[in-house]
Amino acid sequence: MTKEWDVPRFLRYLASLETGWYEPGIGLPVDPHILKVTERYLHYSLIQALPWQPDIVPTITGGIQLEWHTELGDLIVEPQWDEEATFYYVNNATGTEIEDFLSEDVDAFIEVWVYALHGVDRPIVWDRPEWEEE
Repeated sequence: MTKEWDVPRFLRYLASLETGWYEPGIGLPVDPHILKVTERYLHYSLIQALPWQPDIVPTITGGIQLEWHTELGDLIVEPQWDEEATFYYVNNATGTEIEDFLSEDVDAFIEVWVYALHGVDRPIVWDRPEWEEE
């Protein structure tokens, strides 16, 4: 996972990708605006506090996906700069799958995901978790 890497260095590497990076004729350069949004996402406090950091994966259309893969579930977030980011989530224990737009409140969204990783299907309600209400 990316936690072992020097993330700023890896983002610079992604910025250097040229057309055809995936294979000849396939793979657009990563959009510089998306790189900036991705870097901002990676600085959210809850993302930094997770025991696992995302894999940072370039897409062939010039985007980036942040991917968390665990035994309990997967989360894929695709940051955007000109529209709402999208996400895909699957809970492997329950089979729950969600694909939607990501709220502006990324920390709240990640809190919901952390609940889900602990086997609790919690409705996506943008409030504070019980352990922070004391």
